[in-house]
Amino acid sequence: MQSRQLKRASLALAIVGSLVACGGDDNHSKDSGASLPDGGGTSQDSGLPGATDAARDARADAAPVGTAPVLESATLRQTGRFGHDVRIDVVGNDAEGDGVAVLVQLFDANGQGLPVDDSTSGAPDLSPTNVSLDKELAATAHSTSGTTLEGYFRTHPQVKSAKVSVIDDGGNVSSELTVSLVAEPVLQLGSPCDTMYLANRCADGLGCKGTAPATCQQGEAPTITQAGYYLDELGVRVLIAGKDPDDDVNGYTVQFLDTSNMPVSIDVDGDPQTPAESSFTTMVDVSAGNGNFFFRFDPGSDFSDNVKRVRITVSDLGNNNSAPVVKTLNDTDTSPNSTGAPIRTVGAACDARGFDRCPANSVCGVASATATNTTCVQVSTARQRACTAAQVLNPFAGVTSVRGTVKTPSLYDTPDGCATNNPKYQADSVVKLTLTKPVTKLVLSTDHPFTSFDTAVYLLNKCDTAPTLAWCDDQQPSTAMNSSLAVLELSGSFPAQDYYVVIDSSPGSTTGTWQLDVAVTE
Repeated sequence: MQSRQLKRASLALAIVGSLVACGGDDNHSKDSGASLPDGGGTSQDSGLPGATDAARDARADAAPVGTAPVLESATLRQTGRFGHDVRIDVVGNDAEGDGVAVLVQLFDANGQGLPVDDSTSGAPDLSPTNVSLDKELAATAHSTSGTTLEGYFRTHPQVKSAKVSVIDDGGNVSSELTVSLVAEPVLQLGSPCDTMYLANRCADGLGCKGTAPATCQQGEAPTITQAGYYLDELGVRVLIAGKDPDDDVNGYTVQFLDTSNMPVSIDVDGDPQTPAESSFTTMVDVSAGNGNFFFRFDPGSDFSDNVKRVRITVSDLGNNNSAPVVKTLNDTDTSPNSTGAPIRTVGAACDARGFDRCPANSVCGVASATATNTTCVQVSTARQRACTAAQVLNPFAGVTSVRGTVKTPSLYDTPDGCATNNPKYQADSVVKLTLTKPVTKLVLSTDHPFTSFDTAVYLLNKCDTAPTLAWCDDQQPSTAMNSSLAVLELSGSFPAQDYYVVIDSSPGSTTGTWQLDVAVTE
């Protein structure tokens, strides 16, 4: 992780279900992890939607069941609030009403294949990939369905065409159609518009609003509805949440103040050659967020020594600014004998974004797979749930890459000495690594363009083991494409068992995409 006294800030939009770390001791666990016990956990399902590995294998060995779907037409469109998505729509029917996915290949203008994120395994695939439909293709003629590849145009703007067919739950495949990408029209002020951003979108600074028919109207300023400035075991942080009807917030400014609301100038980047500053402004990638936004700003550890208040404003693409909000350090702390954000009890509701925190050895997360709200749960329980649901790397079965999104709560901490400033309580992800044979060398890497945040990678010999420095790395070889991405190389004796790989983030990375690759030597 790259060193800066004032760490990068990042944006997480529509965080209704996101989880930010809420407490615990430095390592969340007293297990030293020095031994090599058997790993735990179960492998995830793969294949067609809803199919287990065994069911998929059995179906592959058997003749297709039922009749093939009929594909009448298909479209490939650029869609989304900012044109970041690619949408595939199909028209046709399936006699059994079980057309469950599209089999798709994407190409650039030269006919070169492009990768598609496999919706079941998370691994990038080049050719043909099953992508689940929004709904099953019905038996009625001219039935419609489709699927959206979220963010695909943002990472692969060279996409120009696709080959599309429909596959049903019995393994039958329709005829194939080749379709060209249709660019999303960008509309100006007063034009009738699609509020779902499928047929078109409004130009930057405008919003699609009003009663039917909605039209492109001047954008409105965002509104800050909640903010906090805290110093506790989770670190120094400024949290900003609010509403934006146009979904186009693109940055924020934090001004540094003393208790008299006078500006305070500090060295924000730790570089003695640059002048002190009295504010910090960052621009962020704009992304649709269903009318909500959330920012987390993580300054250096000594920031709060001089800055006792902050004045916060949020900006949007239309150059509109929110009304400023002033927050005093720890001014919402009501916990006895404590300093920082309010502390909740185990089992009590908590704010997943970090506006409060949980007791030691617990985190703010969902209590069960079906829970709709966040509560303080034991970290061991949260870890086991994450490990059970983790994507699986299985190099001896040919699964050498998986993709995902870093998320909170923080279930593990990067070992001291592995990453600059020893960051704690940062968003992370866990991946299961299955070795069916002993190996003498492991290489685990996030050094890929799909990884969008500053990473550290470490290996665990079981799900609830505390990470050790010997199995952690934030260093990259000189050939690495991006110095902020981690390449962990381990040599030794690694028995055949299940291991767990943690992809950890730097302060401010409340969300972000990652790709994890593995290579082994027997």
